[in-house]
Amino acid sequence: MKVLFINHKIKECGVYQYGIRLFEILRKSQNIEYVYEEVGSLEDYNNLLSNTVGINIFLYNYHPSTLAWLNRYNIQRKIKNVGILHECSFDGFDHNIDIGDITHDNYVPRPIFENIEALLDGYTPSTPEIADFINYKIDDVPIIGSFGFGFNNKGFHKIIKIVCEQYDHAIIKLVITTPFFDHAISQFTQIREACLKEHIKPTVKVLVTQKFFTTEDMLLFLKSNTINTFLYDEEYGRGLSSTIDYALSCKKPIGISTSYMFRHIYSDQICLYKTPIQSCIDNTNDYISQLFEKNSNEKLINRFEKIIKGVNTRSQAYQDLFVIAALKNKKNGYFLEIGSNDPIHSNNTYLLESQYNWKGLMVEYDKNFESSYKTHRPNSLHELNDARQVNYRQILDTNDFPTSMDYLQIDLDVDNKSTLDTLLLLNSTVFDKYKFATVTFEHDIYTGDYFSTQEISRQIFRDRGYILIFPNVSVFWTGEYKPFEDWYVHPDLVDMDFITRIKSDESLTCDHIKTLLV
Repeated sequence: MKVLFINHKIKECGVYQYGIRLFEILRKSQNIEYVYEEVGSLEDYNNLLSNTVGINIFLYNYHPSTLAWLNRYNIQRKIKNVGILHECSFDGFDHNIDIGDITHDNYVPRPIFENIEALLDGYTPSTPEIADFINYKIDDVPIIGSFGFGFNNKGFHKIIKIVCEQYDHAIIKLVITTPFFDHAISQFTQIREACLKEHIKPTVKVLVTQKFFTTEDMLLFLKSNTINTFLYDEEYGRGLSSTIDYALSCKKPIGISTSYMFRHIYSDQICLYKTPIQSCIDNTNDYISQLFEKNSNEKLINRFEKIIKGVNTRSQAYQDLFVIAALKNKKNGYFLEIGSNDPIHSNNTYLLESQYNWKGLMVEYDKNFESSYKTHRPNSLHELNDARQVNYRQILDTNDFPTSMDYLQIDLDVDNKSTLDTLLLLNSTVFDKYKFATVTFEHDIYTGDYFSTQEISRQIFRDRGYILIFPNVSVFWTGEYKPFEDWYVHPDLVDMDFITRIKSDESLTCDHIKTLLV
């Protein structure tokens, strides 16, 4: 799978910096190839669209200030669009990733640097002024650092107040960079005046710079401090603060306020309104390690992989996601797809063949699909015939299909008995030699109990050793959810941990099942 990651071009921006950090981590994925592009205008975007060969997903690092030219009318529609949302909404994407949602199921780990030692090995600060700022120290005097773009809500003056209340000797270092967006140049003067109004002890040294620090500069700065502190205002409704990503990467003590922007890491033991600075320094190492683990690069990569796969499904009810999850992203698998219909749209095996290099036997009654099968499904065999007239055993044997196959789909018309007749044919000619790791069987029980298809099919699969993992999967159709399929696994071919974790005895909607899978 290939994903085009779109970021804007202005480096003096927290959204841009988030995008850079995120991409550098996502590109380590073993299952998805991420390609990076910076786009500054609609013209840049349209030029980019002329060369999207092989791209499966467009992934946008989106804020209305940074991609102001993008809207629901000019966004491309040939490929699915996924938006990473920063404190906003946008109705033009096929799927939105809310990076501010910290609930357990939806939490997107933060993009942190896991090995800054390697990143900083041999690094020299980008300017002599920045080097002097970082290297300034006095023996045995603690250094309390902070940084952020120059907005009045960052509470830099409150850091000076708390430090002077708790220390007779200290060094305070503040990096207050002017952002490109919102043009807050005048706010720096206001921030500096607010800082100067605090009662600064003669033995407390305050250093302030407006210089823009590179990523390496910033990590070197944070790593050199005794503690890094952030006393933002409450800011209810805002997104998560990116400053914490840098600070956490350095594994140094952190002191924060009760700001809503710190809700993903909040604890009384690192809150400077409830815990003295020295206590944060002495007691928070274990907590910082927990935060580091919660936001590991591996978890971030896995979370995005699940989201991207969920978006890229071609199945009507996420059957392909079920197979991928049950078989742990298996590549080079084999399927038997009975009732294939369109080779791409609402197809349960297109994703498997096109992005996981699977192959199989596709059986379809409608001969009009023949040319599109040859074009879009070149890996597989295509049998255009009545499913009840196919010699499955001969085809599988002749073409050296493995006896342990990965997926069986039966999606036929229950009311003309083709569904049941085909299953009975497989049971008598195929199931004694071939078994399948996963099965999706369409019984269409919502239309009526035709020929007791559901009851007989369940008995056949049970006798063959299959476990019914999702009975009566329901899909939304004509205004309501209707039960139409049973999904099985074979315990010899699927990890039992997956079965234990996922299995349900109740009828679930396909949308509910999707949340379990991704």
